[in-house]
Amino acid sequence: MKTDLIYGVEDRPPFKDALFAALQHLLAIFVAIITPPLIIASALKLDVEKTSFLVSMSLRLYNAVVSVR
Repeated sequence: MKTDLIYGVEDRPPFKDALFAALQHLLAIFVAIITPPLIIASALKLDVEKTSFLVSMSLRLYNAVVSVR
């Protein structure tokens, strides 16, 4: 069976590739955490203070879930 994998299970990519993949992953997580409270706040026409509260609570909840995990 032929696979088109770039790296095997035990391989380590070069630092530049690993750093780019890590940054991409962090940005994807950040967008997934921040976007829902912004959409909800926009739909409810909340002010900036309440919107920032929703975003910070979203980040805190994510932190709590990751910490328990």
